[in-house]
Amino acid sequence: MLAAVAGVIIAARTASVKSDYGNSYLLIAILITVMAGVRPQGGYGRMVCLFFSAVALQLLSSTCNLLGISNFFRDCAWGLLLLFFLAYGRFGLHDLRVFLSTSRTSAPPHQLPPGATQRNPEG
Repeated sequence: MLAAVAGVIIAARTASVKSDYGNSYLLIAILITVMAGVRPQGGYGRMVCLFFSAVALQLLSSTCNLLGISNFFRDCAWGLLLLFFLAYGRFGLHDLRVFLSTSRTSAPPHQLPPGATQRNPEG
């Protein structure tokens, strides 16, 4: 229902009709939902998270416009953000910590039992 209302508003604002007019909003809509924590395989999300992810993406877009960054690079940044959030949702931060900790293994420090004293090997 809200999509129909949005379509009527967009049609009222433009004087022409294109069949692919909504394609520019597809990447943004998917990015907002993935940023909000909704799983692409199916799931649910909170409206508050969707609101804040839309606000954050709008702030990033406004910053890109103020800095004079072209739309091509902005769309590339949206695609990279989408890939990052998809990878984060798939692998998670815990898996990243496990991967990083196994790549640099070190022996744990030797601990003495309670009440024991360490002998000096030289004396």
